[in-house]
Amino acid sequence: MSRSTGRPIALVAMGGHAFMQHGETGSIEEHERNASQICGSLMTLVERDYNIVVTHGNGPQVGNLLLQSELTQGSVPAMPLDVLVANTEGFLGYVLQQALLNHLRRRQIQRYVVTMITQVIVERDDPAFKEPTKPIGPFLTREQAEENAKTPGFGSAVTLASAAAWSPNPNNPPLYLDLPIQDGKVRPEIVAKWAANAPLAMLDQYVPNLKTYGAIAMDVGTKDNLITTNKRLEQALTAFGVAHTFEDYDGDHTNKVFERIEMKVLPFFASHLSFETKTTTSTRR
Repeated sequence: MSRSTGRPIALVAMGGHAFMQHGETGSIEEHERNASQICGSLMTLVERDYNIVVTHGNGPQVGNLLLQSELTQGSVPAMPLDVLVANTEGFLGYVLQQALLNHLRRRQIQRYVVTMITQVIVERDDPAFKEPTKPIGPFLTREQAEENAKTPGFGSAVTLASAAAWSPNPNNPPLYLDLPIQDGKVRPEIVAKWAANAPLAMLDQYVPNLKTYGAIAMDVGTKDNLITTNKRLEQALTAFGVAHTFEDYDGDHTNKVFERIEMKVLPFFASHLSFETKTTTSTRR
C-alpha cells in the first residue's frame, strides 16, 4: 500500500522491445504508438485505483544509439556506453510519460506522472562480466562485416583486426578468424580469448619485458570512451615501476588521429628508434 494515498501499488516490468516491436526500425512514431498501446492497457490498473510503478529495459534503443555514435565518429564526440544507456532511459521515460498523461487526460483522471533515471551498483569482479550473454547493437553477416571493413575509419574494420590478432582460426576460411558473436549468439570461449588479450588483463605477465623497452608513450582523448581504462593502465604501469609517459588531450576516439600521428607519434619514434648498423669485415683468401 502507498503511504501517501492508501492505494495499492502495481509494479509493471517490460523490456525495451515493448517499445520497438519485431520488424520495426525504431522511429519515434513507432515508439509513440507502442507506448500508447502499453498505457492503454495500464489504464485498467489506474481505473481500479492502483498507483503504478513502471520499470523498463532499453536494449534495442541503446543499440541503435551506439550505432549512430559509431557512424558519426570524427564529426561528433563519442559518448561512453553508460551515457548512451542513460540517454535512452530518459528518452523512453519521456515517451511513456507523455502517453500516460494523454490517456489520463482523455479519461479526465488527475494523476501525477514522473520519470526517474536510476543507477545500479555492480561488483567489479562479477563473473557475469567474463561471459556476457546480451549483446547490443546490430548483428552483421560476414558479407556485411567484410563490406564495412573496406570503408575508412574504425567500426567493423577494428573488430576484424582484433579477431585476426586475438582469435585467429586457420580452419575458418576465408578470413581465418573467429568473431565473439555468431548467428546472434555470444560465444563465451571467444570472448574469453579477447578478455585475456586486454592490456590490463595481461600487464602483470610482461612487466620484466616492458622494463626493457627504450620508451613507452600513451595518450587518450578526454572525450574518448576508453579514457577510464587507459588511465587505469597508466596507473598500473606506474605501480609496477614501468617507465612511460602519459598524456590526455582535448578530443575523442578518432577526431584528432591524423594530427596526433603527425605531431606526436612520428616525432616520438624519430626520437627513440635506433638505427644503428652493424659493420662486418671479411677477408679474401
